[in-house]
Amino acid sequence: MTVHIEHRLDLFLEEEVEDIIELGDALVLSEGKIKDDKIDHTIRNSKIAWIHPGPSTWWLFDRAIMVFKSSLPFNSLQSMQYTVYDSKGSHYDWHRDIGSGDEIMKARINVAVLQLSNPGNYKGGVLQIKHQSETIDVMKIKGMVTTFPIQLEHRVTPVTSGVRKTLIMWGLK
Repeated sequence: MTVHIEHRLDLFLEEEVEDIIELGDALVLSEGKIKDDKIDHTIRNSKIAWIHPGPSTWWLFDRAIMVFKSSLPFNSLQSMQYTVYDSKGSHYDWHRDIGSGDEIMKARINVAVLQLSNPGNYKGGVLQIKHQSETIDVMKIKGMVTTFPIQLEHRVTPVTSGVRKTLIMWGLK
């Protein structure tokens, strides 16, 4: 299997990143859950909200199509996850975004992580991706999108101070 990890800075303008943060911050956040809808802060400690397609978010879903255009083939998009790591030690341990629950999760083929926070506003919170025997630390750059196949394990290291915000997108087969 050929693995394609891509980092792009040309997909979202600074104002659009701010619009996404405003949109996400207006949502009701809930605890991020793991398999079988469980809360386990030893594995995942973050707050999330879902951004669904609608009149005020069509532009964002149109942009997500551009995000996945150069990666694996996909047919549709899942609703997006606004994720906030807002307390000391917030993290998400090694995992794959492959779902065994509902049909949407089973259809995921690639993932994209849009960094929303200014890296000067938090410490820790590094997105790491495992590829073979290598662990890749993704540079912390506001507005950067990192895409990779759903099979790759990844994690967010503990945030030691400040707040880290991201938008997670999935391409579906």
